[in-house]
Amino acid sequence: MPHTLATTRAMVCAKPRKHTRPNLLPNNRLPLIVPSFPSHQGGIMTTPSITPKARPLSPHLQIYKPQLTTALSIFHRLSGVALCFGIVVFVGWLTALASGPDAYAGFAHYAKTCVGQIILAGISLAFFYHLCCGIRHLFWDAGKGLEIKDVYKSGRIAVAGSIILTLILWYFIIYGVSP
Repeated sequence: MPHTLATTRAMVCAKPRKHTRPNLLPNNRLPLIVPSFPSHQGGIMTTPSITPKARPLSPHLQIYKPQLTTALSIFHRLSGVALCFGIVVFVGWLTALASGPDAYAGFAHYAKTCVGQIILAGISLAFFYHLCCGIRHLFWDAGKGLEIKDVYKSGRIAVAGSIILTLILWYFIIYGVSP
């Protein structure tokens, strides 16, 4: 029997491979179970048939080493969520301000507590972090800083800048110095 591509492939696939998982297809791909549409036979609906379809293996999140860029992306999204909470606090402040001196005094009392100060500091940190990352993304949109070393450098600058801006703001808030 002459060896053709089909017979060679059949022989290779028939041999058990070392270091492979038994649930893999011969080409080292996991079968993807794809349900087909349900069919009607004689007015009775039958269950969908399942056919395996070969797909390439994809690395899982557990395989990847945590990186600075991943953390920055996650914290950028979390800072956006924190700013959604911050806008509620800001609207509460504006409402208390518009409602008169008694309402504003009540808001100011809660804002001056330890928990209130931590919440306000967290909101300001989220604001400055989101701002610095937004500026970073504007540079990327312009095609600047897309090299890996520049991405890491701009990420570190965004983190440091947001912390420095938050500290400067809270220095002025605590010591009552107007800028």
